[in-house]
Formats: sequence, structure tokens, C-alpha cells
Amino acid sequence: MGWKMLHRLYQQAMLIAKAVTKKDGEEEAVTEFKKYLNSSEMYFNEHPFPENESNEEAYLKCKSIEGKIHGGGTPI
Repeated sequence: MGWKMLHRLYQQAMLIAKAVTKKDGEEEAVTEFKKYLNSSEMYFNEHPFPENESNEEAYLKCKSIEGKIHGGGTPI
């Protein structure tokens, strides 16, 4: 099962890498995709988080599974 899943996930990752980088070659697509994933644009937001996702109420609702479930919102 493990090797079968690895093969399936590798194929999906390769399709994503080619789609994002618009490169046809596997090696080139993987190299460019790794650069993209490690670039600073993947780690810093251009805009601040919405208030309802970063205020005290959001913290109280989401600091535990119970709070998340009872505090509203979509279950995990």
C-alpha cells in the first residue's frame, strides 16, 4: 500500500509542479517548483489577516478543539 500511495502522490505532485511552473520537463519543473515553495512570497502576506480571524474572540474560539466546535465555524 505504501509504495502504491507514494507513486500516486508523486504523480500528483509532478502534475502540480508542471502546472505551477509551466515547465514540461520533470527535473526542470521540480527545480523551479522548489524555488517557488521556498521563496519569501510563500511566507509573507500582502494584506493583514481579517479582524475576525485574528482578534481575541477568534483566539478563544480556536485555542482548543472544544472551542472550535462549540464556538461556531467549520469543524476541523
